[in-house]
Amino acid sequence: MTTKQYVDENVKVHKTGRIALAQNDDSKSVVFSEPFDDANYSISLMMRNAIDASPSIYPMIVTATTASGFSVLFSGDIDSANYYLEYIAVNDE
Repeated sequence: MTTKQYVDENVKVHKTGRIALAQNDDSKSVVFSEPFDDANYSISLMMRNAIDASPSIYPMIVTATTASGFSVLFSGDIDSANYYLEYIAVNDE
């Protein structure tokens, strides 16, 4: 059996989510329901659109991170309301 202290010290904390993107969005901010202790986390992002016949491709970059969330800048304005941004953020400590 493991102790709570061992788990707290050795298990990486992660946050996941899926947020809708609106047509004409050129950026998006994600706010965690509970913040990390600091901004020392890694983010993996994926954009999903399973509705449009020929969805556009939008390269993106994370432009800011804080303990309570992050911001993403897209390469252009989103052309449909059928896109979702899915993420997983993992504390690196």
